[in-house]
Amino acid sequence: MRRYLAYVLCAAPLWAACAAAPTKAPDPQRRLATAKALRQAMEAGRALGATDDAVVPQLEQASLAWLLFRGPAPEAGARRLLNLRELRPPSPFVPALVDGIGAADLGKLADSEDFRAGLYFNSYDTALFRPFFRQALLDELGQPMADDAAALAQLEVLELALKLTPRFGTLYPNDLAPETRRALEAYVKAHPGGGPSDRFAMLLDLDQRSSDWAAGRAEAEAGLRALRQRSGDELLKLEIDDALAAPVAAPERSFWLSLLLPGLGQASNGDLEGGLLLGGLTAAAWIWAGSRFVQARQAPDAATQGVAYGDAGLGAGLAVLGHGFTALNAAEEAHVFNVQLHWDLLSQDRLKTEQR
Repeated sequence: MRRYLAYVLCAAPLWAACAAAPTKAPDPQRRLATAKALRQAMEAGRALGATDDAVVPQLEQASLAWLLFRGPAPEAGARRLLNLRELRPPSPFVPALVDGIGAADLGKLADSEDFRAGLYFNSYDTALFRPFFRQALLDELGQPMADDAAALAQLEVLELALKLTPRFGTLYPNDLAPETRRALEAYVKAHPGGGPSDRFAMLLDLDQRSSDWAAGRAEAEAGLRALRQRSGDELLKLEIDDALAAPVAAPERSFWLSLLLPGLGQASNGDLEGGLLLGGLTAAAWIWAGSRFVQARQAPDAATQGVAYGDAGLGAGLAVLGHGFTALNAAEEAHVFNVQLHWDLLSQDRLKTEQR
């Protein structure tokens, strides 16, 4: 129950952050400048990568900061860029990203009162962003992009991956917001098979598996198995194997259990405290309704009987609402459990550089 309430209470800030992205069409020249600066940072990492194991994580953090700064969260990105610039020694990638096209904007933000007060959403996690960035980095270092179209295609992937970074409390990035689902589905449809599409497709299937009832979960698992068969990404196959091997909660089972006996679905999810609370409140409403019904049958006059019957009806209505709310709460708890389970699997760092 506490986990569910935290999930609900934390939703508003995260949804507000997700909705902060600009609604107007992005400026093509600005996007191209953003992509080129990102390529320059990757080129700066080429010379350092052979001698410094910390280069890739630093470049990842700098790239995330740059994409936030130039995209949906300028303040959060600027804060990260300034932090990287203030490191000792400073990050070698910040000049490649900021100098020239971002320095003026960064200076304006740094001088604003809201920025200094920290009045902006600033909680982002790189766990789901990391595989997309590492693949983009490998592509760039292996065979640098020959034209602007390729740079913009790479930027499109990283901008979508950026949608998978907001994190707040018990809300996890793999619990896809509706607009994020639509964006990922559109990309997978436009770029079928291979590359980033496979990983986006996996995240879509896992999101469906977390929330849907039996038929939807079966469809999602069939999609994951088909994706595993056709994908050439060994890391992706390992993640799919781990996800399919992990037992997930069944929201429909929790729903029907709590609808039949309020609190039983919560208890089956491991939330005994919440089950006792909601089940107890619903039972109290039934007990009150029943006692008032008995009093109505024994009332000495019509006026007293009418009041008692009214109270009994109100108590029965509250009890029915208790059944419904408890059932929905149990199903949502199962959904949250599944999201957390998948997050624990997806957030494992399977790409750590081996120590020399």
